[in-house]
Amino acid sequence: MNWSITRRIAPLAVLAAAALALPPLSAEPALSFTPIWVPRNGEVPKEARQKALDGLAAQQSDPQHIAVLIHGFDTPVFASDKQYNQVAPVVKAQFDKLHERVAVLGVQWDSNVGPQREWLPAEFGSVVFGFVGMKKVIRDPYTSRVPIARTMGRVGLREMLFDVQDRFPNAHIHLMAHSMGAEAAAHAINPEFTPIKSDTPIYEPAKPLKLDVVALAGADLDFDSGAKSKPVNPAAAPRLIWVTLPKLGASRDKVLDLRKRVRSKAAIGNAVPRFRQDQYDALISTRRLVFDTLNIPNNHALVDYWKEGRVARIAAAAAGIRDPEHNPSELLKTCDAVLAAPAEVGKITPFLIGPETSPKIYALWRLEHILDGSCAHLSDGYDEKVLSETLDDPNWLTEERTRTDCKVVRDGLWPPADVVALSRKRYQKKHDKDDEETHQQFFTQPVVGTLDKIR
Repeated sequence: MNWSITRRIAPLAVLAAAALALPPLSAEPALSFTPIWVPRNGEVPKEARQKALDGLAAQQSDPQHIAVLIHGFDTPVFASDKQYNQVAPVVKAQFDKLHERVAVLGVQWDSNVGPQREWLPAEFGSVVFGFVGMKKVIRDPYTSRVPIARTMGRVGLREMLFDVQDRFPNAHIHLMAHSMGAEAAAHAINPEFTPIKSDTPIYEPAKPLKLDVVALAGADLDFDSGAKSKPVNPAAAPRLIWVTLPKLGASRDKVLDLRKRVRSKAAIGNAVPRFRQDQYDALISTRRLVFDTLNIPNNHALVDYWKEGRVARIAAAAAGIRDPEHNPSELLKTCDAVLAAPAEVGKITPFLIGPETSPKIYALWRLEHILDGSCAHLSDGYDEKVLSETLDDPNWLTEERTRTDCKVVRDGLWPPADVVALSRKRYQKKHDKDDEETHQQFFTQPVVGTLDKIR
């Protein structure tokens, strides 16, 4: 088989293995969340929505927060029940630690593509025929769920969220979307996140949703989809967009690596999202963006993305947004400190050092505006390229600083000094090891008996 085709097909085994790794199910447990089923046309009966609202009220009669869980691709109801039953108690426990009242809504949608013995061969065939330019011969089960997710977001999810707003006007609503669930979340917030047709169904298109934290974990969205999207209604802009992604050079989400091969583009959950300059300016100046690069699971599992540590940090951010005077989020406090610092290079540069990615991005954004007049180098991916190249070869950076027109890079501010030092240390260690191996091979004694054979 052609090697290029093999490279595209082989990762499908990762999907199969991941699905087979799901633990066996026992008797149905009581649900720790309130479910709502959204059919593929997005139209949720009023009775079902009312039942969900009553379920939320049963959890908390006067909730301060409502967390909305949204699963991704190929997740049947029984699987999402199990996953949400693991995540909902974690959400409740972390909000409870902050003395914040929360109810959990679990959105379930038609992402299931049936038994693996049926959809995996279809996916295999779709990839093979697509490679030779015959994409429509076999329908791709995976991409067939994308329009369903978008319709669910534009119609059913929007309507349910408006119902929640009306029933609980004092509650702060947060979306926690995983994988392809990010498609639904994005299109609920901005129905024109991707182009629409004249007959595209949208529930109350002009009405803005009021959302606080929108957390996208392992998001199965094109990394540049935000930059290509139509601007969102400012009144509907979430108060914080929280995106998980791996640090450059760190362990990545293997399933999203597969997604890149199938769809020929990296996902937001596995790459630095691309935003326009106006988007970066709006998001960072108002502290509405978090890049979460801590503890990224490589198995893409919903329950591993929504573990205690990440949920605790999201809960703290949510509590801080609700009550800024008693903000428990150290991350948001640090981002605020970056924005509040005087417009002086020496005052902002220290924020480039530290374990969290978001304060570094905020500091980089400010330094670019001070020194370069805009965040063009952040927006067009140049800063990412410089960091990536430096991690591979710090000597490249030395030369780049002599030829770049980016003052932040030229003046030695980016990449951060600690990253450059670590890269140089690793680079030297690697080359010392290579030199040692070459030295050993050159001076290795002949194998016993070789000289006798020569004689």
